[in-house]
Amino acid sequence: LRDEFLSDYLEKNPDVHLNTGVVYGGLNQLPQLPRGDRTVEFAEAHPDRMTILDTQPGEWYADKAMNIVEDWIQAYPELNYVSSANDEMTVGIVQALKGANKLDSTLVTSIDCTPDALDMIQKGEIACTIGVDQFDYASELIDCCIKLYQGEDLGDEYYVKKTWCVTQDNIEEYLQYQKDTRGSLA
Repeated sequence: LRDEFLSDYLEKNPDVHLNTGVVYGGLNQLPQLPRGDRTVEFAEAHPDRMTILDTQPGEWYADKAMNIVEDWIQAYPELNYVSSANDEMTVGIVQALKGANKLDSTLVTSIDCTPDALDMIQKGEIACTIGVDQFDYASELIDCCIKLYQGEDLGDEYYVKKTWCVTQDNIEEYLQYQKDTRGSLA
């Protein structure tokens, strides 16, 4: 979904070239690598519109990501896009950009759809967060377990079907969806 978001963003902003820093999670956690790799691959597919300036592991921590971005702001004054592997690190990224008065001129994308990220979207601090709704995730995994218990063949791979790219354009819809799907659990 981030590829779709970036394609749309670049189409709407034809004069923008994204000079990008990618903050990975923990590099020793192989399943998370696509969170950053997809951004790198997008840049490789669009070299006339996007350049990767640097990549660093933020180890999932806001303070580590903040330090990385503070360093990048000094090393790469042209930095105008930061891609984060999770919302926790995005909190630190936003703080670093605010401290340097670069938040308004820097696109920030994130992953996980946490309450912190939703708040940052509402404040206009980040462009999007991508992820599955945790209620949907739990519900689908329970359904999957029931199907497996009943002997149903689910194939070789399983993934959560409902994935969101939450932006300022659809955050109210997402919040309403959360409210509607939780009923009395909210």
